[in-house]
Amino acid sequence: MKTLLHTLCFIATVCGTIPAFAAESHDYDVVVYGGTAGGAIAAIAAAEEGQRVALIEVRTHIGGMTSGGLGRTDFGDMSVIGGRSLEFYKRLGKHYGEDVSWYFEPHQAEKHLRDWLTEAGVDLYFGSRLKSLEKEGTRIQSITLLNNKTFVAPMFIDCSY
Repeated sequence: MKTLLHTLCFIATVCGTIPAFAAESHDYDVVVYGGTAGGAIAAIAAAEEGQRVALIEVRTHIGGMTSGGLGRTDFGDMSVIGGRSLEFYKRLGKHYGEDVSWYFEPHQAEKHLRDWLTEAGVDLYFGSRLKSLEKEGTRIQSITLLNNKTFVAPMFIDCSY
């Protein structure tokens, strides 16, 4: 009986049917590595332009310093803040009953970034670091994480710290 069990485990491992050992491959148009505020906005921008986007964050939070405690925006001339950055502050403003909110609770920043990522259709992957990458010349073709998930895309954006 013990020999049969060992044989079945060996066959399952060789065939790749045991999930812990099986590699997963994911194809996207854009892969963003790093769930910082810049990474979230880059992923949202690409998705809103019709691209299939994956956002990979090593930890479990989205927003970097913006959602990690920096809830007071430093600015000199507010008129230079535009685009999706301004939209982010306007989304926070709605929560607080204001047109634009420059001062906010960090957990609200993360909530609004996550909501926006969901609206844009960005796929989120948490909890694994980069293991390796494949390049052709100077271009990254794919990355593999420590959890054996592989991401293939024509464009990779590094928004990690």
